Amino acid sequence: MRVCYQRGYLRSVKRRNGSSCWEFMWREQDVSGMRVRRTAVIGTAEQYPIEELAEEAVRGLRMQTYCSFYLS
Repeated sequence: MRVCYQRGYLRSVKRRNGSSCWEFMWREQDVSGMRVRRTAVIGTAEQYPIEELAEEAVRGLRMQTYCSFYLS
């Protein structure tokens, strides 16, 4: 079964140096119409120790991403 994340997806990722960070992933269409996965690092686990704080940090990016999608 295929899972769709229409509002994007926030996940905690372990980096090579051992620290963890929060990543926000979403998909958008490029100029040729192909779906492309985009990723943005939100911050470290020290900056945002719980998921709710990371979600608040993502709110502005999420609005910016979807406003550009609907306005284009």
